[in-house]
Amino acid sequence: MNPHGPERKPLFVSHRLAGPPLPAVVLERANRFLARCRLDDGREVFAHVPDRGRLTNVLVPGARAYLFAAQGPTRRTSFSLLVCEEPRSSVLVAIDPAGANLRTRALLDRGLVPGIPPGVSVRPEARLGESRIDFLLTRGAERVALEVKSVGVTRAGIATFPDAPTERGVRHLEELARFVRGGEGEALVLFVVQRGDATAVRPDGEIDPLFARTMRRLAKTLRYAAVGFEVAPAGLTFRGELPVLL
Repeated sequence: MNPHGPERKPLFVSHRLAGPPLPAVVLERANRFLARCRLDDGREVFAHVPDRGRLTNVLVPGARAYLFAAQGPTRRTSFSLLVCEEPRSSVLVAIDPAGANLRTRALLDRGLVPGIPPGVSVRPEARLGESRIDFLLTRGAERVALEVKSVGVTRAGIATFPDAPTERGVRHLEELARFVRGGEGEALVLFVVQRGDATAVRPDGEIDPLFARTMRRLAKTLRYAAVGFEVAPAGLTFRGELPVLL
C-alpha cells in the first residue's frame, strides 16, 4: 500500500464526547480511574480518567483541565477528564486513548495515515490471536493489521511510549509479528501523539525495557509510524507525520 499526499485543509477532529468543555482545576488523582476536580463555578466533582498511564507531570494537583459531561448506566461520575494542561510547559494534552482510535479512523478516511492510501476497507476491533487489534485494513488481497498507541508524555520534546509498563503492549507486538510471519499480511503500529510540542516518538526503555527491546527486535518485521495532533479545548488539529526513533 502506497502513501497518499496530505490534504490541503488542516484536519480538525472534535473530542469524542459531545458538549462544551468545562474548565476545571485538578485537586488530586484519587486513583487510576478518578480525579477530583474543582469546576470554575466552584463545584467539586469526580471525573473519570480514561488514561491508565502514570501521566507524570501532566495530571497533577493544580493542573488546569477540561471536563466533558458523560452519561451511562455503569458510570460512577457524570464527567470525563479528556484534556489537561501540563503545568511545566502549559501544553494541552489529550489523555484519552479511545479518542486516539477515533482520530485514527478520521485519518484513515482521508488517506492521512503514513503508508496507507485512501479507499481501504476498515474493520475495527478485529480478532488477532488471543487479542483484538484496533483496525484490520483491506484492499483487494492486501491486508494490514493496524494497532494504535496513544502518547501523551514527552521528554525534552520527544514523545515517549509507554507511560507505564504494558504486558498487553508487548503481547500485541508479538501477535502482529506472528500475523506477518504467517503470510497473512503487513502490520503497522501507529503512535498517535496527542499534544502539540513533540518532534518525534521513541519507546521508553526506562519505563518499560521489555517493550522497548521488543520494538527494536521486531523492527524488520513490523512497520512503525507516528502522527501528531495539536490539542485545544474543543478538539484536535492534525499536525502531520512524526519520525519514530528506535
